[in-house]
Amino acid sequence: MARPLRRAAEAASRLATGDRDVSVQVEGAREVADIARGLNRLSTALASSEDRQREFLMSVSHELRTPMTSI
Repeated sequence: MARPLRRAAEAASRLATGDRDVSVQVEGAREVADIARGLNRLSTALASSEDRQREFLMSVSHELRTPMTSI
């Protein structure tokens, strides 16, 4: 019972430090497996959110550079 929880805690720590390539093996009791699934969804959602943020910033910086180039 403790091993899957330790893996989940380790994955949460890695997510907190910025590692988005985190996948937790879904195993153990139902509640522990729910935690693992939740961490896997969180990892995917964070990566997606950061990708959208990066695309937005690239778009904004491009749009700001375009008028400055003509001036």
